[in-house]
Amino acid sequence: MKLLASLLALWLCLATPSFAVRHANLTRLVLGSHSDAAATFTGWYDAYNTGKGIWKWHNALQAYQTHFARFQTNTVKFSLVEIGVQSGGSIKMFQEVLGPNCHYYGCDINPKCNNFANPLATITIMDQGDANQWTNFYAKVVPMVDMIVDDGGHQPYQMLVTLQQSFAHLNAGGVHLIEDIHGVNGDYMQGLFNPAGDMLGASVSHVAAVHLYPFVMVVQKSGGTYVQPSPTTPAATFDSVEALVGATPQHLGKVLHLKNPAWPSLLTAVGLKSLFLAFYELHGGKVTPHPPNCFEDAIATPDCTMYVTNTALQNLVTSVNIYPGHAEVFVAAAPPSIYATRRGTEWIPYSG
Repeated sequence: MKLLASLLALWLCLATPSFAVRHANLTRLVLGSHSDAAATFTGWYDAYNTGKGIWKWHNALQAYQTHFARFQTNTVKFSLVEIGVQSGGSIKMFQEVLGPNCHYYGCDINPKCNNFANPLATITIMDQGDANQWTNFYAKVVPMVDMIVDDGGHQPYQMLVTLQQSFAHLNAGGVHLIEDIHGVNGDYMQGLFNPAGDMLGASVSHVAAVHLYPFVMVVQKSGGTYVQPSPTTPAATFDSVEALVGATPQHLGKVLHLKNPAWPSLLTAVGLKSLFLAFYELHGGKVTPHPPNCFEDAIATPDCTMYVTNTALQNLVTSVNIYPGHAEVFVAAAPPSIYATRRGTEWIPYSG
């Protein structure tokens, strides 16, 4: 995971903490050395110390659990594509947490990642920012998939190309998760969120929900085994984005709803782009490594955690769940800690 090292706060004045994991099915799996523990992403990650390297934001792991847990009980084969294989630790995580019915497809630009292939892990060396290579991937490697995790180059154009080229190849009920969205200088708004809003709005009949977390966006495709969760009970309901955002500091630890009968759907291009802009500061916050300079060399300084100095919005809002008829904003009871701790002992340098 290429963690970006410094980000500045934007104009919106409110921000988020950790978020409550919702609709997570904490299923126990019999999986080798993990057979005695609940197979959750956060539990697996916190217990992982030696082996192939992995580096994930804690709130991204929570998002995995929220949106991927229903696949743990699958009795038929399903597939997950991860862009950004890096040092291979995530292959082990996804296979052990999701179970033996999950086939992992890893995409990376580094040929050394071919060494991580196994009977349940297919590796493809490719550039995620090249639309033609995605055409080739879905034509020759796998035509349809169930989950996509974009933890690759982290540039907005790469994320956008991946979403644009992959959404049609996502099975009904599938999930597309983008992580490491870092920066509030406008690049991600213009390079990712606005065109993604246009694309998803044009495909609104196939979009069940869009979720925003710090540094993370999740697109839930409709159909399949996906069932929209029952609405939460809100502390208050607002009919404008401005009113909701302005009232957030007065509702710590509560859930707020956005709902306006005059709006056709919040999943239209206009609705999505308005909410992407209103909550854009969720992706800000200055990132600082501890100990200093540990980011550059995993071999010399294996123990490394990236901590975020939260934006105002990151101190207040932990998640935004956008459904056709309403949006749910989860407000933190207290400012959250947003962090990513490096795990594992075997690393491939990012430079190759």
